[in-house]
Amino acid sequence: MSETNQSDRGPLRVCLLQGVGCGGCAMEARSALSPCYGAPRRGIVWVQTPAHADVLLLCGVWLSPLLEQMRRMGENVPEPWACLRMGDCGSEMEDLFAERELTLHGCPPSPPAILEAIEATWQKRPGIRLPEGADEEED
Repeated sequence: MSETNQSDRGPLRVCLLQGVGCGGCAMEARSALSPCYGAPRRGIVWVQTPAHADVLLLCGVWLSPLLEQMRRMGENVPEPWACLRMGDCGSEMEDLFAERELTLHGCPPSPPAILEAIEATWQKRPGIRLPEGADEEED
């Protein structure tokens, strides 16, 4: 697929993938992606499948049997894309997508921190910018 600016593609699409763990990071991520924390106003939406995602949000630990499947899944995410690894337990495992990946520490991180990290992860991708208005501060 050809690389395009995010603003040409619409909202920043995030897919939440949960590994093994307490579920706290996934619960906070679901909250962060809800209208309550303003994700839609920032141009961030939740999608159900990695095939529709711009950012993969990884929660928990990914055990050895799943690592190869995760790498294959990454091959099916449309370009350009990025990956945010959340939580203290997930930050200790090997990098799956090192050149695309940022880590957000915390057990669990707060919803506002998650939204900021999603935006920072996307901005890490060279030549890409956020959707119009996504980097503006909320009142």
